[in-house]
Amino acid sequence: KTAFAEEMQRKQKPTAPPRRQFNAETQLFTASGENFKLPDNVKNVGGLLVGYDQVTKLGIVSTPVFKLDIAENDGSQAVGIQIAYFYNNAGDRKKENVYLVGVESASRDFKFLKQNDLVITADGQKINVGKAKRIERKEDFGVREILIYKINKTVLTKIAEAKESSVKVGTYSWTLNCGIKKILYHVMQAAES
Repeated sequence: KTAFAEEMQRKQKPTAPPRRQFNAETQLFTASGENFKLPDNVKNVGGLLVGYDQVTKLGIVSTPVFKLDIAENDGSQAVGIQIAYFYNNAGDRKKENVYLVGVESASRDFKFLKQNDLVITADGQKINVGKAKRIERKEDFGVREILIYKINKTVLTKIAEAKESSVKVGTYSWTLNCGIKKILYHVMQAAES
């Protein structure tokens, strides 16, 4: 082949379709192995990620990923936390739904291998949600861990309504500010409609 022919062939190859803006935000849950196929039309609506697929009858209402940076002796750890409501209105079956909390960690080595219980504290009351479904991947910078927890609406309501609330995953804990609690409350309101 001539250089011209090779160049023409390269130009004729189809390009990849553009990535949807929020696929990265909701990828945390699809990577969980729980078979959550997200709608293609996930959009930011008033600070929430919302989408519904008319064909599969699967929908999502989610917070964005809240990014946290943790400074450590061996380098920094990037952590993202997201809360989502998945629902399915397929066929004659009654509505199926689930609330999930996702935690994603990127660091030099594993941080949640041995300890990954999710413990919520709402106005002094500790609620142990339990161990995560854990997915791990080695990457160029080190490792990525994804933790997925099923959580019931009663616990989320306690978090949203508490004057003081915090989340603890393994040995790490974070205080939830009013903005995060307000977005969580909006997820629950949207889930009821």
